[in-house]
Amino acid sequence: MAIILPFPLSVQEMRVLQEYRRIGTDTLAADAIKSIKHPVGGGDAPAESLVAKGYLNRDGASYSLTEKAKEFLAIDAKPELEAPEPVLDKKELEAKREQRRAAKEAKRAAEVREREARVAAQAKRRQAVHDAKRKSR
Repeated sequence: MAIILPFPLSVQEMRVLQEYRRIGTDTLAADAIKSIKHPVGGGDAPAESLVAKGYLNRDGASYSLTEKAKEFLAIDAKPELEAPEPVLDKKELEAKREQRRAAKEAKRAAEVREREARVAAQAKRRQAVHDAKRKSR
């Protein structure tokens, strides 16, 4: 599931910024940025475009984060599917268990009534057949 962020950044630019988060530093050398693996593109072009957008500052042979980049890295976006289940208190859990027990008991009672009705109908048919045989003699 893709996480869509409201930033005008390319995938390569986000990877560069994420490398700062992964390493936990505010400054990276140009060689470290060039060594970041990108599926398409790479080199120092993403870092240069981040400088143009105001996310990085170029300090000679290294790049450092700006406040804008630090705000971006502070976002901890996660898909909603990974959110933990809400915890129910004991009263709610007990109420749900009681509902399930009551539903099972009602189902069993209905099955018993249905079985008894079939047995009674079968006995009534047998009695009717028996009575019909007696009358015909």
